[in-house]
Amino acid sequence: MQEIQPTIVYTHSHHDRHQDHRAVNEATIVATRRVGTVACYQSPSATIDYRPTRFVRIDRFLDDKLRLLECFQSQTAANREYLAPEFVTATARYWSRFGGGEAVEPLEVVRETAESSAPMN
Repeated sequence: MQEIQPTIVYTHSHHDRHQDHRAVNEATIVATRRVGTVACYQSPSATIDYRPTRFVRIDRFLDDKLRLLECFQSQTAANREYLAPEFVTATARYWSRFGGGEAVEPLEVVRETAESSAPMN
């Protein structure tokens, strides 16, 4: 943290069934205590308690996201349907009802400073 000095950090949500994801969340919250903005993304193992408060349009990035997810084809082959392009697109489309556009990434904001409260596009 000292070397990079980030102003925004994204991490797993505490509302996740996967114990490693919860452990990463807890460690990140402690390690980023001096970082102005910390936001949690929705992983496929997030629980229904995941409650986003920020909705970021990703219309122009959705194709890039789908290409990046192709790097995890071994996970898709292991019956991880939630990584299928149609499922990822449908999820982004669902969240767009809260954030506008065609595709949205939901975020649980843990902490946000005034300087970084401008749209995260």
